[in-house]
Amino acid sequence: MAKVVLDESACFGCGLCAGNCPEHFDFNGDEGHAMVKDETVTDEVREIAESCPAQCISIVEEEGNDE
Repeated sequence: MAKVVLDESACFGCGLCAGNCPEHFDFNGDEGHAMVKDETVTDEVREIAESCPAQCISIVEEEGNDE
């Protein structure tokens, strides 16, 4: 299963993700960066990750926990 991850320290707050995909991203104006609201990966989220000017949005494939 994959999830979306945002590197808040690399985000410079352009708002592209929150503006185009508000179901999954929000903008934290107090801290000046975006944040993930929903980690579910969709085609739209993949497009946003690919077009992020800061390249701070990643799609991470999670492996099952064998413990």
